[in-house]
Amino acid sequence: MVMWYAMRRKRKSLSILLCRLRKSYPFTRSRLQTFFLLFVCSMPPVFAIMGKIRLAQKGADKIPEFQDSYLLIALYRVKAWLQIIMYPTWINLIVLLYCLLCQTISKRIILLTSDIEKCSPHEFTVLVQSEMARHELKINQSVQLLQTVFSVPSFFIACSHFCTCITAVGAYIQHESFKLEFIMLVQMAFMFVNACGGLLSCLWTAGGLPIEAAKLKEAYRRKLQQKKILDGKAGKEVCFEKQLVEISTYALSGCNIISFYRSSILAFAGTILTYAILLINKQ
Repeated sequence: MVMWYAMRRKRKSLSILLCRLRKSYPFTRSRLQTFFLLFVCSMPPVFAIMGKIRLAQKGADKIPEFQDSYLLIALYRVKAWLQIIMYPTWINLIVLLYCLLCQTISKRIILLTSDIEKCSPHEFTVLVQSEMARHELKINQSVQLLQTVFSVPSFFIACSHFCTCITAVGAYIQHESFKLEFIMLVQMAFMFVNACGGLLSCLWTAGGLPIEAAKLKEAYRRKLQQKKILDGKAGKEVCFEKQLVEISTYALSGCNIISFYRSSILAFAGTILTYAILLINKQ
């Protein structure tokens, strides 16, 4: 609910971002993203079937002595469906949109870097540099809009997925103590795979923006250095060099608390492993 409210408040910024990216670079889905979308859509019926099996194993579908047993079963199923839709289905859809937008912006940065590298030092004039700076400014504005819209949702996504991973690991290691059923362990396995996949997708795609930004700066510096050596003087290019150095690193974060870098994947895996080792040692 918090993520829905946060995105609803920023719906105008999201509309502006989608319009900008759609005009400059069309959205495309890879096979992996298409598979992930199908996986998200299949989550509610899969978990509903598992819930049905759990009820059957517990004998909940048998008519007890209470007359409102069918009503209780119906309420239980409605509650289960709502829980599945809110997590993980709704969160997975936000993750998919977030990753798709990050990937689109990353492609724009790669395209701009490629244009700089293909440009010869003779053609790298002040006019060309100003055009490059204009394109970079548009990319920077898109990144700022992305951070504005997804700052709160990405924070709660990271927290919820991380807590799910911790819960799943603890359930598997301590399943004998909690006396969990097999179908419950299967559900926890699904949740663990989903949480790991969603968190890794966010860290990998959002963490790719600072990497591409560093490549853009390096390509610009290298091309400008070649231009200076060729002309034998700095000229008017100095102002654009300073402008490029001062641009953002395109680093995204969740509420300025969780920073999304690819190096954070190792920290995430290390935390899960440490938690698992502590639980094993307690047994």
